[in-house]
Amino acid sequence: MCGIGVVLGKTKDNAKINKILDGLRHRGPDGEGIYEDKNISMVHTRLRIIDTDIRSDQPMLSKCKRYIIVFNGEIYNYKNLERRFSFRDLETNSDTEILLNLFVRFGSECTKYLKGMYSFAIWDKHEEKLFCAVDHFGIKPLYYTFFENQFYICSEPKILSNLRENTKYNKQVISDYLALGLCDHSEQTFFKDIFRLMGGNQFWVDKDGRILKEKYWELNKVNNQISNYEIAKDDIYQKLFEITALGTVSDVPVGICMSGGLDSSTMLEILSRFQNFNKGQNGLTGFTFDYEEDKYSEYKYTKVISDKYSLDLKRSLFTIDDFEYWFYESNIQQGEPQTGLPILGYSKCVKKAREAGYKVLLDASGIDEFFGGYTKYNKFVNLKNEPGTSYLIENQNKRVAQDGTCGSAIECLNNNCLKKYKDKNKITNYLNSIMKMNMYLDMFFYKLPRALRFRDRLSMSYGCELRPPFLDHELVSFSFQLPDNFLIADNINKKILRDVMSNKIPFETAFAAKRQVQTPQREWFRYELKEWIYHTLKNSYIWDLGLLDRDKSYEKLNNYMNGIGDNSMFIWQWLDLDQWLKNNF
Repeated sequence: MCGIGVVLGKTKDNAKINKILDGLRHRGPDGEGIYEDKNISMVHTRLRIIDTDIRSDQPMLSKCKRYIIVFNGEIYNYKNLERRFSFRDLETNSDTEILLNLFVRFGSECTKYLKGMYSFAIWDKHEEKLFCAVDHFGIKPLYYTFFENQFYICSEPKILSNLRENTKYNKQVISDYLALGLCDHSEQTFFKDIFRLMGGNQFWVDKDGRILKEKYWELNKVNNQISNYEIAKDDIYQKLFEITALGTVSDVPVGICMSGGLDSSTMLEILSRFQNFNKGQNGLTGFTFDYEEDKYSEYKYTKVISDKYSLDLKRSLFTIDDFEYWFYESNIQQGEPQTGLPILGYSKCVKKAREAGYKVLLDASGIDEFFGGYTKYNKFVNLKNEPGTSYLIENQNKRVAQDGTCGSAIECLNNNCLKKYKDKNKITNYLNSIMKMNMYLDMFFYKLPRALRFRDRLSMSYGCELRPPFLDHELVSFSFQLPDNFLIADNINKKILRDVMSNKIPFETAFAAKRQVQTPQREWFRYELKEWIYHTLKNSYIWDLGLLDRDKSYEKLNNYMNGIGDNSMFIWQWLDLDQWLKNNF
């Protein structure tokens, strides 16, 4: 895991190059390097995880000296690729060298063979072109922009925004965030003219900034169905086992993030089968964040499964006294508006793990999205879709919480803003299941992209790698081939996974009802933080945007404080957006 940056253009600007390097150091505190040629500068900061020797530091040159790579992430199957393609006379034991050799042999087709999380840029000195790609889901980020006749890429958009003298916010993305709670749902970021390369995409760009983009992987056209339930169960566990084994590749100790739910318990059960998993340490170490309020604590569930597998569980409590510090700290870490209190608790927990010596943490993200884990999917089971129809990404009817409520405050926007939502973001669907289409939207537009973004930013702020091994494109494609009622049956979500795990983990864990991500945010906002909220919003920058009607907004806020409604997400959005504006503009 690392930080990467590139400046492509004929004018060399050492001040900007050094600014990128300074901005990336938290992502890679173990080493750094710069490659410079007449039309390009490439910057890398390294977190040493695979082959921790300096020989694997970057930028790395190919043996022929034609290609130079900067790479962020991990190629889980790099050892398999080394054997498969008989790469010889290697100078390191790193996945970086395997990736570079793969590109030398296959060019832009190299992404067909990769498993893992990655973003990388490779410069071709002869053609004077840059090749960039990100993994299938955009787990590892790559942002890009073009200004002053130069093309820039970087691991974080805030670093790119700091290169401009007059950086501007993206009013349309802010509108999406305020009205619908959307963020990281498109190529656009909260910074105007800075873009995100979305999952499964790659591009070539020449020294003049001309870009040619292509999508190398797409889930949206998977419609074949698997008919045998028992065979599917066996296949699922085997696939989970294999991808978890690949996802643990590391030359430093690896820990696990635990919640006590089905997903992290599945990962823990699989890990318990690996010999010497923790690099010679005794047993596994897990990290969990929790709240001291009994009604929101999940520690009792986490402890049941942890005790069964002798997990050394480190509990991080997040209390009301932590809120203000971590609110401001997390806003800086994220560099863009975020989506709620759990991010703060997670950030404190990851910091604790890093201080305990763990550079790598495994996370079970993604299963809810591709195994039908959310109860909102239940009403769509076995309803047929018509491939070729269009869906609106900004359809607020699809942007609801697990309890069916909408946390955004679209009714508080000025009337002129509301007119912008008609047919703004259409996508064509190729799935014949309405339930699968809803899962697809959550995976690529609504839920997963924002979750991956906040996990990347908070973990890398401490020089820690947060890996989601279950986010494997082949496993996801497999799950989308399962009939709807394999995933949800009799109102039981993730039915097939629960059946798979019911004889491997405690039954009460395997078939526990889906617990909504509950936090004390609503009570804290209504009581302990009420005065702070009113004081903050009184002098807030958000009113200067011209997007919110102040009278309607205060009416909604006052109603909430007086006990009308329980979804406090709109308050979080206003507070977090205000602080982001103050930090950046």
